[in-house]
Amino acid sequence: MEPPTKPPPALSLPPEILSIILCFSGHSSAGPKSIRLAHVCRQWRYVLLDSPEYWANAVSTSKFCPGADTSLLSFLLRLSSPRSIELHDAYIDPSIVTILAPHWHRVVFLDVQVTSEDHLRFLHAILQCPTSSGLRTLLITLPVIHYGLLQLQHAPLRPGALPALRRLRSPAFYLPSIAVPSLRHLHVS
Repeated sequence: MEPPTKPPPALSLPPEILSIILCFSGHSSAGPKSIRLAHVCRQWRYVLLDSPEYWANAVSTSKFCPGADTSLLSFLLRLSSPRSIELHDAYIDPSIVTILAPHWHRVVFLDVQVTSEDHLRFLHAILQCPTSSGLRTLLITLPVIHYGLLQLQHAPLRPGALPALRRLRSPAFYLPSIAVPSLRHLHVS
């Protein structure tokens, strides 16, 4: 008779420890790849589904741009709740904003590409909303080719808008519209 086999050490870890390990290992996964760890075994799936930090990291490494898999992005956003989220290389596109709308209050970092006047107007409207009050870092990138097209004047943000905003990178022409008293770090491009 063969001796009973021991389960692998990873399967005998307490869920709290396994969650920390999986969250750490997930920092190298992006978007759809982040789901792969949930397919290893039932225990890992249960632990990951109960680890919003893991999914918040998956959100920060996902591409929020036109043509992105909106069902995947919605899934990742839902699982990341209630954690704060960071959006890198995002685009202000109606389909993306629709997905993000229920989660704007959790966005603390927004690195956004603005490629048209409409996108800049849309971004300005979003920043006026009280749900954007948790935003701490805003990085606005304007491709050089579009810079001359977007020399628009915008009304300043409403009083009290973006109370947590500490770090801003903005085109010079947009700065008067977005400067808020809470700013500590400013980069004008």
